[in-house]
Amino acid sequence: MASRPGLRWEEVRFGVEPRWTHEPDIKAVEHIASIALARPCSVSFFCQGAFNRLYHAQCEQSAPQTDYLKRVSLLVDPKFKTLSEVATLVWIQQHTSLPVPRIVAYRLSGIGNLFFTKLYGTGDKTQVLLQNDGPAEFVLGRIVLIAEWLRARLRFNQLDCEKTIRESDDEDDVEEAEKTLPLVKRLIKATSLIFAEDSKVPTVLLHDDLSQHNILVDDDDGEFQGIIDWECTSAVPLWKAVQFPQFLQVAERVEKPMRETYSADEGGEDLLRKHLLEYEQTQLRGVFMGGNGTSKSGLGAHVSKQPQRKANRH
Repeated sequence: MASRPGLRWEEVRFGVEPRWTHEPDIKAVEHIASIALARPCSVSFFCQGAFNRLYHAQCEQSAPQTDYLKRVSLLVDPKFKTLSEVATLVWIQQHTSLPVPRIVAYRLSGIGNLFFTKLYGTGDKTQVLLQNDGPAEFVLGRIVLIAEWLRARLRFNQLDCEKTIRESDDEDDVEEAEKTLPLVKRLIKATSLIFAEDSKVPTVLLHDDLSQHNILVDDDDGEFQGIIDWECTSAVPLWKAVQFPQFLQVAERVEKPMRETYSADEGGEDLLRKHLLEYEQTQLRGVFMGGNGTSKSGLGAHVSKQPQRKANRH
């Protein structure tokens, strides 16, 4: 895979993963923030993830003073990741009551293309600022032909195999791609045999990184505040979205751990905390599925708009 400024690819057990070659220059981050927000800003490091670095930006000439978070991302398909997140957030705001960042503008080139306010302050909506390089059109939530959708997904695999065969210097990768490509082509042909060409399904948004880090709650009373990190959200057929969110994909523990059965040393305390979390998440599966601490029957939920308060990641 081709590298870009600040990005390199590292081989891991099941493929490659992007890595930072160096940390962003905080002076450059501050300069870009001041230009994007059209007033002087001071910037400090806030937190980080594998793909993003977040910086706290305060605007000096703002009444009332507004605190922003500026996200600097690795250059992994930045154009389409940005377009996808913009489209997703606009659609969610138009069609749901879920608290999410509000798009103001966006930028499709370079790094640092996302700005958003912290979820602090009574009555303020979360905002995302991105510099706008031009208009874009999006379609989400439409009815799709199931055979067409599956063929589109399989063609991504086909293109990956063909590119590997054509460009890779790794003999093992080429051999694997040569074995996989005929299977993918057969599956593409088989879609029309398995599914009627006019068979339609509705699509829904799937946030497949709904971890505890991306759910914001009030620091004092645990009240739900919003959900972040929508950059890799997909519109998928309903059956594809029927799964537990990431923070509930844990080992099942149906019996509550008893403190007296664990040792009093540090290892015992750590194990108790781990098992208590698994037990609580197992109970939450039941709530998610519409039951009472079990996970046997359908689900349904409505998220109402909440006033914005001081929030932290949990």
